[in-house]
Amino acid sequence: MRRLIVLVSPVLLAASSVNCTNSPGDSVPLSPSAFVEDATVSSMSGAGKGKKNPTTSSLTLVMVSDINGDGLPNWSDSVTFDVSTTETWNQVNVTCYQNDVGVFGAVLPWTPVVTLSSTTWESGAADCTAELIAFAGRKYDTLALLNFTAYK
Repeated sequence: MRRLIVLVSPVLLAASSVNCTNSPGDSVPLSPSAFVEDATVSSMSGAGKGKKNPTTSSLTLVMVSDINGDGLPNWSDSVTFDVSTTETWNQVNVTCYQNDVGVFGAVLPWTPVVTLSSTTWESGAADCTAELIAFAGRKYDTLALLNFTAYK
């Protein structure tokens, strides 16, 4: 049941707080080492469950709009994710928290580019996670996690 709550909360946050922008040609890939804690998960627990070959999946944050030009994700910047996986994936869930309170959520590919902002996001940085998932009926497997900080 806990997984259902985790899956539903980004959808609810996304419905209430995501601003979408899609400006082709504005993409500026970032070096994951600049701010990423964990960009690749291989053979993660639950990923590729029941399969002989382990899965290899990764997520890379891509800046679409970098308002202050610092090369890091900030409040009001637009981002998307490059996905690499040996599995069929369904979506990327993005959630951001400040002091254990959810302040941002989005679901990609429903929203291919997201703007990191919401009315509940107070001043200061937020700890964010992008989770690449694959659905299997009512359950889902996490294929990759990407932790990053979004500054404000």
